[in-house]
Amino acid sequence: MMTTRAQMVNTAAGRLAQAATIAIRYSCVRQQGFESNKPGISYLSNEKKILDHKIQQYRLLKQLAAAYACKFTARWMIEQLQAMEGDKIGVIQNTNVLKELFATSAGLKSLTTIMAINGAEECRKCCGGNGYLLNSGIGALTQDYLWQITAEGDFIILGLNTAKTLLKNIQAAFKGEKITGVCSYFNVCNDSNFNLIQHRPQSAKISTDFLNLDYLLSLFRYYSLEKNVTVARDYMARMKNGASADDAFNFYSDDFLKAQNAHAYYILMNNFVSKVHEMQDKQIQTMLTKLCIIFACTNFLDNNWGHIFEREEFNFINQTTSEVLKEVRPDAIALVDSFDYPDQILRSSIGRYDGNVYESLFDAAQKSIVNRTDPFDGYEEHLSKHLNKDLLRHGNKSITTFGKL
Repeated sequence: MMTTRAQMVNTAAGRLAQAATIAIRYSCVRQQGFESNKPGISYLSNEKKILDHKIQQYRLLKQLAAAYACKFTARWMIEQLQAMEGDKIGVIQNTNVLKELFATSAGLKSLTTIMAINGAEECRKCCGGNGYLLNSGIGALTQDYLWQITAEGDFIILGLNTAKTLLKNIQAAFKGEKITGVCSYFNVCNDSNFNLIQHRPQSAKISTDFLNLDYLLSLFRYYSLEKNVTVARDYMARMKNGASADDAFNFYSDDFLKAQNAHAYYILMNNFVSKVHEMQDKQIQTMLTKLCIIFACTNFLDNNWGHIFEREEFNFINQTTSEVLKEVRPDAIALVDSFDYPDQILRSSIGRYDGNVYESLFDAAQKSIVNRTDPFDGYEEHLSKHLNKDLLRHGNKSITTFGKL
């Protein structure tokens, strides 16, 4: 089961990477919006590639960053399983991390499948009308993947199962017990004088603070700590007022799910930062750093971090995000090409490696079943009698001219 869930996290990363590949390649071919808005020449100027529009960069590059984050975590999960099994596949040699890995695999499967389907659908929308075509590859991808949200455990149930493990860890930490593994950051609760606010990272003073990966990671850690400690305290208070454990958990189930997602995001961020630090090639490390910043900052902006940051800090985050998106834009194609998905896997007319999008769309239209006969099936018996053929022959001449014919 844990192996299956680890592979499903890997699959989530792969599907999101494929969707990002198609959408980003297409966005570097599709043009819309004139480069110049000066009177008299704007319509004569070149048009922008749609990935040069800031909003398209934001929508797509954050999915690209999320795909990398999921890939690094999937690899980490597989490594954890291998360490647990040792040399004998399927035989658990080290049971010390079994419970933790079981809970972690459930929570990560829950979150990453949702990230993948929502991200892939966002990529499809970024392709406009062509993303709706079956031959685009991306429309079929989103629908073919959708079932994995409930496979091997519904994402809500799996998330709540992990939340129960996190709750037990928080309760144990409050009692002074030592927590190990990915939840070890809960050990700050051991202190009898524990004060949640004291563990909040210092507020950012300038926008460049959000370029520091260790600072970004500390924010994710605190966000998860704050969510999990708060809901655990509410849960225990409700039980003191007479509620049963089941009733109290059910009452705060929405909050528990959000707390588990915060923990899962922390794991994603932690693995991303770790891989960046491990990277030996400085150029690759620099690029992955930028993607990691995008992953973090877009989460701050999109996932309701308003109780963590001050208004000025959000201004810093917006500024940092805009600057880093602009820096990553020239390497967008190289970053999706690094996933190394061949055309026969993507099966996309708009996400081709060679960029020949419109030639491929025309070819796909010619091969479509509705275009295999000329005129198409049903034309003579159903449609032709309703057409004004004289008007159609007239073409695009003015109505006034047509009237004089």
